[in-house]
Amino acid sequence: MIIGDKHRATEATLERLGVAYHYEAKLKVGKINVTQSRRNNARIDAAIIEDVATQYGVDMLDGSPFPAIVVRKNGRGYLVVDGNNRIWGFMDAGFAKDGATIGAYVLDTDDELLIWIATRTLNDANGVPHTRVERLAHALATVEKFPQLTTQAVAKMFKIAPGAIWKAEKARDTESMLRSRRINVGRLSQQHLVELSRLDTSEPALEVAADVVLARKLTAAETHDLVKAVRLKRSDAAKIDAVNEIDKQYDRTKPKPRERANSPKPGFYRAMQSLLNFAVKYPSLEHLHITSKSEQAEAKLDWGRLSSAMRKIFS
Repeated sequence: MIIGDKHRATEATLERLGVAYHYEAKLKVGKINVTQSRRNNARIDAAIIEDVATQYGVDMLDGSPFPAIVVRKNGRGYLVVDGNNRIWGFMDAGFAKDGATIGAYVLDTDDELLIWIATRTLNDANGVPHTRVERLAHALATVEKFPQLTTQAVAKMFKIAPGAIWKAEKARDTESMLRSRRINVGRLSQQHLVELSRLDTSEPALEVAADVVLARKLTAAETHDLVKAVRLKRSDAAKIDAVNEIDKQYDRTKPKPRERANSPKPGFYRAMQSLLNFAVKYPSLEHLHITSKSEQAEAKLDWGRLSSAMRKIFS
């Protein structure tokens, strides 16, 4: 049998996860929905690694045996949980003729969480192991989809340090906030976002710092130093001043791109939008007579953003 050898590492992984299964020695390939199986999200990028699948097909033609794949029931057919590259290699080599069969582990569960975890971890037991980036992405998606799970439990599932998940979550929140402010986060690396996420998303200095990082093309290490200097300050105004001071220090070593004549200064449109939002929220002075502590905190934040906007316009 070309695909079908029992695989102890696969069995051990399923048993560790508590997933019930049975082995079928002759599962008809025609009952597997190979197209839909490519969308099982076992991998972050392409579901099929073409070079790997092609090499598998060559090895199969040479007579090399391959471990059984893992599938789950889907109506009257099956979907691949682990083994997409093997199936595509099998088809590429011309073995998937009418009536062709392979050996497979069939999951005996409909539990969404168990299927989710099995799909995203079995590659590490057999096939092409997940990269750290993939494991971290899977961990983040799992935390978001299954909030009942602790970060520590998810970290253990994907062999990632809990701290890495927490940092990535903060970086994602920072990215979302900056994107909402129309900052080009596409030019910020993951490490840049991790460093910037050490500033709270409610701090006006975060947006100003991101502008400097982009304008000066700071490295992740330089961004770390920038954030460190900002965190030493207490008030919003002092934090923004710290960013502006560091920005000035880069005038010679990292000059900003020359602006076109009569063009608005960097951040001008975002600054004007901040002013507009403030004017809409507080149309008259009587709206600033606030008594509740929560509203006072919110107003303080808005005043900090207003201050940042005015500095950008008139600096």
